Amino acid sequence: MSIGARELDRLTIIYRKWVEGRLVGQEAKWLEEAKALLAVASDETIELERVLKLGALNAAIWQRIDETRALKLEGGTRGRERAGVLSFDLLKLNDWRAEIVGEGKFKGEEE
Repeated sequence: MSIGARELDRLTIIYRKWVEGRLVGQEAKWLEEAKALLAVASDETIELERVLKLGALNAAIWQRIDETRALKLEGGTRGRERAGVLSFDLLKLNDWRAEIVGEGKFKGEEE
C-alpha cells in the first residue's frame, strides 16, 4: 500500500510539529501519529520518514534564519536576546539534521 496526497500532507505537518516539539522536549506525541500513518506504507517507509524529517528541519532552520535577519535590522536589547535564543535553536536543528543525513545514503545515491 502506498501513501496518498492526503496522508503525505498530514505527515509533512506532523514532522514540522515534531521539530518544534523537539526544541521544547515534546517530540513523542507527534511521532506516534506519524508512525501510525507510516505503518501503512511500503518498503519506502524509512526513506520517506527521513525525507519528511529533513524537510521539517530545513523549514525550521530557514524560518529561524529569516527571523534572525529581521532582528538584525531591529537592534536593541530585545532583538539581541531573541537572536541568542534563535542561535541556540539553529545549533540544535543543524545537529539533528546532521544526525539524519548521517544515517546513511538515500536510495539511488552513489557510494
